[in-house]
Amino acid sequence: MTNTVAVGRSRFTGAALEILSAMLILGGAWAVDTGQFRRRRQIWSTERRIAHRYGRDMFDVSDLPAPPNTAVTPVPDLESLTGIARQAERPILRHVNGNVTVFVVDDPPRLYRFELTKLPEPAEPAPYSAATFTAGNVVPASYAGRSSFARTLTQIAPALCAGVNPANLVVATTSSNSGTSQNDLILGRNAAGSQTLSGGNGNDCIVAGGGAGTTNTLQAGAGSGDVCIGSPGAVNAYSGCEATGTAS
Repeated sequence: MTNTVAVGRSRFTGAALEILSAMLILGGAWAVDTGQFRRRRQIWSTERRIAHRYGRDMFDVSDLPAPPNTAVTPVPDLESLTGIARQAERPILRHVNGNVTVFVVDDPPRLYRFELTKLPEPAEPAPYSAATFTAGNVVPASYAGRSSFARTLTQIAPALCAGVNPANLVVATTSSNSGTSQNDLILGRNAAGSQTLSGGNGNDCIVAGGGAGTTNTLQAGAGSGDVCIGSPGAVNAYSGCEATGTAS
């Protein structure tokens, strides 16, 4: 005769209840283990993982005063400190102060200490800003000089300079500026008075700046494909340029 157990209005055999109990136990164990695993993944830092591997507890404290007559002994790394904590059967204390994190093991009369300094995150370089080539063309002082941006300069050069393929950016910082021996994109200043921009030996794209009250002299170099673009509102004079135009 099969033994049955009544639960409410339902009746179950003894074998069915045993199977159900085993499933509930396994499900509960899986839930507990999964929860602990998720907590370790989400909350535990690298330092806590090291401490757990050595079977040591780690506690955060708001201060680390050294008791009187305590000899402070520095250790080279957290692994060594954790090994000392396991040997002494002591917990690891952690104190965070800005970018500095201090770990200690208090084993009187000694205080074993490891200090970790977190380097600040490097600042991302400012993106290259391509200005529109107009009479109001203003180049920040931080961009003055020469640099190599072959692909980017090809993309930002005026359409008239499509065949130049500049390898260097030359930004005018004085009233007279010259290019290099390579293909250059040369940008003039937004300044009044006489401004001279000269190309070098490569094929250059020379773009003048300024406006009313500015006299630009654009001189091609030894290249065979120099393009000179004057600034609207300014007086623009071209010399030896294979192609000329005015910025819009």
